[in-house]
Parts: sequence; structure tokens; C-alpha cells
Amino acid sequence: MLDRAEDFLGRVTFVTGPEKHCGKTTFLNRALALVRAAGERPAFLSIGYDGEARDSLSAARKPSVPVAPGDVVVSAERFLRDGRILPEILDILPGSSAFGRICAARAHRPGRVVLVGPEGNEGVARALALLRDEGAARTVLVDGAINRITQVAAWPGARFVFVLRADAASLDKSARQARRLSFLASLPPAPADFGSREGELALAGPLTAAVAETQPETVRAVTVEDFTKVFLDDGELRSFRARRVLFVRNPLECAGIVAVLRAVSRDAFLSRLDEGTAARIAFNPYEVFPEAAA
Repeated sequence: MLDRAEDFLGRVTFVTGPEKHCGKTTFLNRALALVRAAGERPAFLSIGYDGEARDSLSAARKPSVPVAPGDVVVSAERFLRDGRILPEILDILPGSSAFGRICAARAHRPGRVVLVGPEGNEGVARALALLRDEGAARTVLVDGAINRITQVAAWPGARFVFVLRADAASLDKSARQARRLSFLASLPPAPADFGSREGELALAGPLTAAVAETQPETVRAVTVEDFTKVFLDDGELRSFRARRVLFVRNPLECAGIVAVLRAVSRDAFLSRLDEGTAARIAFNPYEVFPEAAA
């Protein structure tokens, strides 16, 4: 899973994760390499600021973002020109960033580039419309913002990959993150006639603990816009599910959960997951010898 070009071709895929340095950009690079090897030139962009040699806050080393001739890259114009990729500017996106105007450009030479993306879901939607609707690229990958999956809703039919890191100290926490994400991504779509029966409530805003507690016992089923509007922890979710059914009006597709393990066996991680979550797991699909981590 997530180790073939077919997993990405012709799709818009967001690469998300719960924290910094969880492996998102490394996974993005692997996916781009698979697409290129299949003979297709992808487009890619970031939500935020990626591709610099070191993290701007922690100074930790970060993976750079290689570019191949024919790739379409969205970034600040100054970084496109500094990347030695001989960019052909295709269009300029509305608005600007702290680093200047954001452009979409086709590379004519190999190089490496710092990615600066559009701000907000609306900006992401405009960038994707430019790339897909105007035929700049068929396959698009987005290096998503930390702990924000809401951007996936910016493009109909987009899907997301969730990348998390687990070591001995964070094993239980990472397993909880995987289980929660898998459950939320599995929430069923609301029936077309939802709201026509007594006890059905369509929330306009987020589902928080306070909102859940104030609902009368007569409410037996609830819908939210999408699962990113659910702000309940594991215990609150279990309590909510014991009394009510939860639906989403706009399902978001999870392509898989990538577990990057450090000094932790696969069996140890899988033993902490339910069957449904375990079926979504891809272990370091960008490794040259993935069996070494078994």
C-alpha cells in the first residue's frame, strides 16, 4: 500500500501528519519519485514553508525537495528562480506570502526548491483549480500543514495520507493517534433525508465536548460537515458513541496511515491497534529495504 505509482496517479493527495518532523516531506519525495518513474510529471505544493535545509525554529535538518524537468511546482517566485530549475512561470496565484507572490512554474532543469504555499483553504483551492482545471498536471501532491487535515476538503475527491512517527517513548501515543484518525475517517456519510426524523441533529459548527454535553437525550444521531470538525478526545468519543450515532456530510478519503518506526517493532505497534486501523497501516513505504524494520 502506498508504494506504487498507481496509488497517486490522476489524484490530488494531501500528505498530513500530527507534528513536525514526522516524515511528511520524506514521504512526499517518495511519492513524487514513484509518479515520475511511471512516466508522468506531477505537480506539487506545500501548505506553509518546506524544503529548507534546516527547520526555522529548531534548526533540525530537513529533507530537501528535488525537482525534475517537467514537474510543476507552486512556490514563491524568488525560491523558484533560486532553485536552478529554470522555471517557466505558468501563472501567478492571487494574494501573496511573506516571501512574495506565489507562482506555478514548470521546471526545465533538475534542482531543489523551497516550497512556500498559499494560505488558507481558499488559497489551496485556487492553486488546485489552476493545476487541475487548466491542465497543468493530472497528478498533484500537497505537503499539508501540521495537524490540519481541513485542507483536504478544499478539493472535491481529494484524499489524504497521514504520516506519524513512533518510538519507544511515543508508541502508545502514536497508536492512539492512528486509532482515532482511522475511526474518524470511517464515519459514514449522512443519509440524504437526514433531519427528517425526530432526534436527528445537523451541527453547523464543530462537535466539541461542551456541545456534546449540552445536547438533550432525545438527540440520537448527529452530523458534522466532515470529520475534521470533531474535537473530542478518545474518551469523549467513546462516551458519545455509546449514546449517539455520528455521521459526516462530506466524507474525506484516507489513503492510508504511514507509520515511521524508530527502535520499535511492527508487531509492537500493530498489537496496539484494532483490525480496521491495522488494515490502513503502511510501514515506511519509502524504505529501500522495508523488511529491515520488521
